[in-house]
Amino acid sequence: MKESGKKIPRSAKILFGLMSFVFVSVGALTFLTEYSPQRSTRFGLAGPFYGPEAQEIGILTMMIGLMPLIVFARTARQAATLGALLIFGFIATLFYLIYF
Repeated sequence: MKESGKKIPRSAKILFGLMSFVFVSVGALTFLTEYSPQRSTRFGLAGPFYGPEAQEIGILTMMIGLMPLIVFARTARQAATLGALLIFGFIATLFYLIYF
C-alpha cells in the first residue's frame, strides 16, 4: 500500500483540537446544567430543553465533539478504527437514548 508523504500541519491539528474542546465543553455544560437553549430551525424557533432531554443532547454533543480528534491518529488504520468506533458509539448512544 502506497503512503502519501503529506503530513497534517501543526496549525490544523491545533484548530481541530480547539474545535473538539469547544464541542465537548458545550456538551458537558449542557449535560451538567440540564439546560439546552432555544435554537433556530427552518420551521422557526424551537423551544429550550430542560432536564433529561437536555442531558441527552449534551451527551450527543460531546460524542460529536470527539470526531475532530481523528486527525491526531498516526496512521490511516488508526484513523479508520477511531472513526468507526466513534460512529458506532454515537449510533449506539443515539438508539439507547431514543428507545430506553
